[in-house]
Amino acid sequence: DPRANDDVPPSHVVTLPAFWLGRFPVTQAQFTLFVQAGGYSHAAYWSEAEQAGFWRDGKFKGRYDNEARTSPKSFGEPFDFMNHPVVGVSWYEALAFCRWLDNAFGHNLPSGYHFALPSEAEWEKAARGGLEIVSFPFDKIESGFSLREKMEAVTNPLPARVYPWGDTFDLNHANTSETGIQTTSAVGSFPRGASVYGIQELSGNMWEWTRSLWGEDFRSPAFKYPFDSKDRQREDLKARDQVLRVVRGGSFVSALRFARCAYRDRLNPNLTYWSLGFRVVASPFRL
Repeated sequence: DPRANDDVPPSHVVTLPAFWLGRFPVTQAQFTLFVQAGGYSHAAYWSEAEQAGFWRDGKFKGRYDNEARTSPKSFGEPFDFMNHPVVGVSWYEALAFCRWLDNAFGHNLPSGYHFALPSEAEWEKAARGGLEIVSFPFDKIESGFSLREKMEAVTNPLPARVYPWGDTFDLNHANTSETGIQTTSAVGSFPRGASVYGIQELSGNMWEWTRSLWGEDFRSPAFKYPFDSKDRQREDLKARDQVLRVVRGGSFVSALRFARCAYRDRLNPNLTYWSLGFRVVASPFRL
């Protein structure tokens, strides 16, 4: 891919345990449940933020926040609409939400699985598909569907696809800067942009936090490819806040080239933006 970063080598094989990724980003409505449940006051969810000095006495205050908060930073309407993705949350807040979710609903998952932030490898697998994909028509999922339903594997027609939906783009695929919308959009507004697994808005709308590390140098990653899924250091939750975390997917203010499956960006974990949110994975990784 001539548009790839210098640190991205040709495609290589990465083996991952089975996982499920959220079909949509976490919404304002879903994050509000965490806030109403007292999530900001539960110290067990905030150990890394407390160690870094950003959480204290039930409130979070990032390095550039004007005041301590017990809810996401508000950017007003339409960003705060309940059916829009939650934005204005730091990596630490996304992490705390996942811990609350696992504590409250993790018993519904198969044994050994937990809710967490995805790794960037999980994110990219969900966006590209593997060498093989399942034949189930995920875009036709109905209420009776079971995650344990038997599925047959078929060859992925585009294993090196540029975007989750394929190699070409029009304005119906994703909310990038090219659409001119200039805000987040309600989740589910771009169904033509779904990946081969039926996962929507992996590209565009807002950048997505991952649990993977970039390193301290913004210009050059310490954690490069090839990606080693057994290297737990690159997903060290207790890394210092000076270590940047990988974000994926582009946003409504980002040009299309940032929405490619291969594009890696990076941010300080205590930062919040109106174009930055997250989604949840269910995997054997425990936060």
